[in-house]
Amino acid sequence: MVYGKTIRLPGEFVEEPTTEIDLDSFASNLLKQMLHLKPSRPAQSKARLVFVPKDLQTCSHVFLRCDGVRKPLEPTYDGPFPVISRHEKYFTIKRKCKHIKVSVDRLKPASLLQEKWESEKELPNFSKDTGPQHPTEEPSPNIRLSKSGRIIRFPLRFLEQLSLWKINQISYQTM
Repeated sequence: MVYGKTIRLPGEFVEEPTTEIDLDSFASNLLKQMLHLKPSRPAQSKARLVFVPKDLQTCSHVFLRCDGVRKPLEPTYDGPFPVISRHEKYFTIKRKCKHIKVSVDRLKPASLLQEKWESEKELPNFSKDTGPQHPTEEPSPNIRLSKSGRIIRFPLRFLEQLSLWKINQISYQTM
């Protein structure tokens, strides 16, 4: 209507073929062509590729992924566990005093702060400080203890302010 022509219906967009085809010959030609077709071979399903970190071949300790259902905020990996032996598809690690074989897919290299920790016995003890080791020892006057007997350690940036506070407190008490 915009260009001054009549509206076309969808069937009128394609023009009628000018050549006449005999339906019997068309069907027989189509049948011959279909008989010559060969089915294509199915595509080979490739194994899923898994990312393996380069450091996994040289690290002394690894983290082990927990594949089970986890509670909220539960960590994805356990460890670190020491590596006993390495193979192409699996590692043997020491977990709970047992040697277990674990697939490489479930491992992640652990970067320890000091490489000298080769066994679990040499790992540092991160237990909480419970105060003086010998209860009969008198703490030095510069060490402050909490009510439960633990040592109070102030950050270095507060030591100057703490010493000024002590001086002010002593001078206030003498007045």
